[in-house]
Amino acid sequence: MISIAGVVLPESAVWSNENAYGQPVSSVLTDADGYEHIYTSASVSGVDIYIPNVKDGLTRQDAETLMAIAQSAARVAVMINGMAMTARFRYGEDPLDIKPISAKQTYSAHDIYYGTIRLTEV
Repeated sequence: MISIAGVVLPESAVWSNENAYGQPVSSVLTDADGYEHIYTSASVSGVDIYIPNVKDGLTRQDAETLMAIAQSAARVAVMINGMAMTARFRYGEDPLDIKPISAKQTYSAHDIYYGTIRLTEV
């Protein structure tokens, strides 16, 4: 189960970068003499949650609730499969890259959304 600020995401939601979470970010640069220099920085604190394009996706009400929370830039409680953390919606990238499954001019409460939710642990 995945929940963000009390909003329970559908069962189809997955933590897409779970294996990278907590790992150090490294880069290798080769100097003019051909020597490699390895630089390691802080660990990955980004959490990307993907909701696939399926009929039991994110409801319109939950999507609107998450949009309002993202606009407030407040810290939120996140629970992912029993692991609790505090996070904020990630800016600089689209923190809520969600779209309706069916494109149309007017939307109703029964519409379903899919896409990616990007958070940063704080």
